[in-house]
Amino acid sequence: MDQKSIFEQFIVSAGKYPDAIAIVDSKSSITYSQLLGKIGSISIQLYEFGCRREEIVPIISSGGADMVAGMFACLQVAATFVPIDISSPSERTVQMLEDLGSRIVLTDATSNIDHVLISGLNIIRPKSNVVCDRKRLLSDDSIIYGFFTSGSTGKPKCCLNTHLGLVNRFEFNTSVKMLNVGDSILQNSKHTFDPVLWQTLWPLTLGATVVIPERSGLLDIEKTIDTISHFNVVMTDIVPSVLTVLLDYLEHHPDKASKLESLMELFVGGEEASIQLLERVRGFLPWVRLTNTYGPTEAAIGMVYHHFDGTETSDIPLGKPIPGTIAVVLNQEFKPVEDGEIGQLAIGGACLGKGYYNDYSKTASVFKSIELTNGVKTVFLTGDRAVIQNERIYFRGRTDKQVKIQGVRVELKEIESTFEEHPEIIQFRVVPVFQHNKETTLVSFFTAHTGLTSKNLRLFAKDRLPREFIPRVFNQVSEFVTTTSGKIDRSVIRRMADEATFDRVKSNVKGLQELVQNLTGILVQVGENLFEAGLDSLNAIRLSLKIEENFSVKMSTSHLYENPTIEAIQNFLQNKTGQNVNEYSVFSKWQDIKISPKKIREKVLLTGATGYLGAQLLSYLSKEDGIDVICFIRSSNEAQAMSKLHKVALKFSLHNRINWDNVKTILGDFTLPGLGISERDRDWLLSTLTRVYNAAAEVNFVKPFYMLERTNVHAVVELAEIAASVPDCQFYHISSTTVIGGNGTYVDTPPTARDFGSMSSGYAQSKLAAELALQSISCNGFPVTIYRVGELMPSPTSSIPNSKSIVVCYLRTLAHIGIFPDDLDSLDYSPVDAAAKQIVHRNSDNKLVVGLANQNRTSLFNIVEGLNQSGANIVSAPKSHVFEAIRLSVSEGLAPEYVSIIWSLIRNLGADNHWPILSYSNKLSELIGPSGEWPEVSVNYLSQGLRHIYEARTSKAPTYASLSCE
Repeated sequence: MDQKSIFEQFIVSAGKYPDAIAIVDSKSSITYSQLLGKIGSISIQLYEFGCRREEIVPIISSGGADMVAGMFACLQVAATFVPIDISSPSERTVQMLEDLGSRIVLTDATSNIDHVLISGLNIIRPKSNVVCDRKRLLSDDSIIYGFFTSGSTGKPKCCLNTHLGLVNRFEFNTSVKMLNVGDSILQNSKHTFDPVLWQTLWPLTLGATVVIPERSGLLDIEKTIDTISHFNVVMTDIVPSVLTVLLDYLEHHPDKASKLESLMELFVGGEEASIQLLERVRGFLPWVRLTNTYGPTEAAIGMVYHHFDGTETSDIPLGKPIPGTIAVVLNQEFKPVEDGEIGQLAIGGACLGKGYYNDYSKTASVFKSIELTNGVKTVFLTGDRAVIQNERIYFRGRTDKQVKIQGVRVELKEIESTFEEHPEIIQFRVVPVFQHNKETTLVSFFTAHTGLTSKNLRLFAKDRLPREFIPRVFNQVSEFVTTTSGKIDRSVIRRMADEATFDRVKSNVKGLQELVQNLTGILVQVGENLFEAGLDSLNAIRLSLKIEENFSVKMSTSHLYENPTIEAIQNFLQNKTGQNVNEYSVFSKWQDIKISPKKIREKVLLTGATGYLGAQLLSYLSKEDGIDVICFIRSSNEAQAMSKLHKVALKFSLHNRINWDNVKTILGDFTLPGLGISERDRDWLLSTLTRVYNAAAEVNFVKPFYMLERTNVHAVVELAEIAASVPDCQFYHISSTTVIGGNGTYVDTPPTARDFGSMSSGYAQSKLAAELALQSISCNGFPVTIYRVGELMPSPTSSIPNSKSIVVCYLRTLAHIGIFPDDLDSLDYSPVDAAAKQIVHRNSDNKLVVGLANQNRTSLFNIVEGLNQSGANIVSAPKSHVFEAIRLSVSEGLAPEYVSIIWSLIRNLGADNHWPILSYSNKLSELIGPSGEWPEVSVNYLSQGLRHIYEARTSKAPTYASLSCE
């Protein structure tokens, strides 16, 4: 083996960075040299007890630095470590120890493990730090670790893996991840799951810091966020179900997202990820790179990867195998299928493990030698159905009864066998149910000699099964329906679970009880312990958020754990609010409301929804009750149209501000007669159309009027004709301040044809022509409002700039050359979100034209000061120097495209060094007058709003012909 062993890589890091922090856990922090001494104290004891090569050594602990030291010590002596949770049910732990037949057990310095000890065990704990120089060499094939996973025989099984698999995975990590000395990684996986290896051992081979949070048994999202913030964590992993709850928390507390600014890499795995989850992450945390991982415990951790890049559709790929590994889809004869065909996924190569400890028949049944084009290869049959398309693997379900609960692999047979050991139970069956909150939960049905309560059964399972394995709901039945062959009919059980267990209407419970039942499907009594009744960590977080939403009282999951009954929660809320809250009054604010007959949802048509202003309009319109926002999209099909909307929302960080339940699409094209709308869609649209917002236009300052007339004039008229055919339909048209003429016209002055010849461009002429046409139509009583918007710019809450804006290209140019002209140039800085809000919510007072341009002009000096506060370094210089710097930048051929655009604009104006770019952008001067309600655009406001202009200053800019002043 050419590579250094993992332990040798750690020794190199410890030698380079002896005083750097290696691990921070709930007890303390230790340096690399201290960790090396802790490892040495364990290694010496292992040698003293005669620990053999590949001898199985369980590590019974709650995780932390001592466990990491134990794993490295086993690598030093070439033993095989197997992590076991100290809080695991005692009977299960004893069974695992007996199955392993170990004679040596590692544990941490202070834990008491007497309750799980069996005779003949030698216990090793860390002692005073000492360096152990002796080490055994590891080969590629050395078995170095094992992890227990759920077993289909009713018993957990230990999966063994090799040194090569771990080295191969770590090498891949190092090759694709930007991890620096001193960076922090959060160990977010439980210490008895194999992802803990890359989260602890790998960073320590590179000089990074591992942060191991305290685990109280209850997930605390707020504490996790605080930990990431406090230690500047750059990387961690999370299962999709937990990530969903994290995003729910951020939705209730959007200010907390800033605490995650250090986080650069987020890995998801263990469960299927959805495109909706991906889009929510991009909406809340757009700076984070999200990666999908896949890999069973039988192979070295996460051997399939996919970095999300925005091209994903509703079908999320698992990814591609990492170098040194293979993945193939097989048919029932274990032959490879063609790409695009579904079969069982098999994996092999460097990642392949050695099978199950002391279970040769099970190993032989799933580790198979198969004939491939490059010879016979041994592979592991994963039991996952999959398809390979475009070299990417896609998940298509399971071939067996295995399910995933919050990322934990669960064999239903193990649960059923455990409960059937109960002396009163005759038969026990478990089915997974896809719950209303989009999570999988376990529902059980059983027959018994006597009546058994859920509490009885949970107490029985507590010492035998992990929490994730205990069904949330228990249903006792008199007998099971059987098939013609005499087997229990699972399809009947599944139907019973779907129809009965989560019926949220049949129950007559109120208040907090109703809240708990809606979240979990469990009906609890007032004095019953919610956690004993099956409330898990994720739903505890959801319950705390719902309580905060309904009572305006913050009740953390820790508070819930301290007040675990309905009665205790009531008392907690009463103490906080001073009000008498009981389980029948939680929703009292709704009880007296009269329910009106169901109304037909109105339809609001929005064009230009993929534009800078249009996306903001969508975010405000979608939040209105009782409407469907119909977005007019040019696309080949509705799926692609909706995908366009999602991508634009992600681009402008608006995804989490849009209520997607209220968003629909309609296909069309402004360049086609009849707008390209089908007759069927037109009839559907006209049924309840109440408002039209036209924010679409071809923005081009080079094309002459006749080339823009179809899209910017005729299409507007056709759209207005559709609206006019519906009684009382209001038409809102987004125009531009470029239509203002040079005759003292104000921003809200109705259009006049005499100004047509004085327009500065064909684009301005097309906008004026559309206004004149709408003015003519309005004379017939058609309700039209024209909004003339000014220079739409970013704000602190909508800080992604319009890359097609001349002003944005100009500011990026100034940041690029590092100087700005010492003149009094200024513009009407109109925050785009403020403009959109006014268009949607402002009363037009029946005026034909409403001006929406900020009357308080913003100086270039303040804008540059804001850019400098966000990280730029721009100083004042004579305008001639700025002109020359731009010219030189372009002439050297190294200028970003936006610099070339500004240079072309300057030359097009023919003004050389007398060019007021900002004033050119709208030509308003003193013509605005009072128009709209705008926030104060201070330097601090600008520093927040313009932060992405500076950050993105080297990004590719649009062509000059496509630039926009809107």
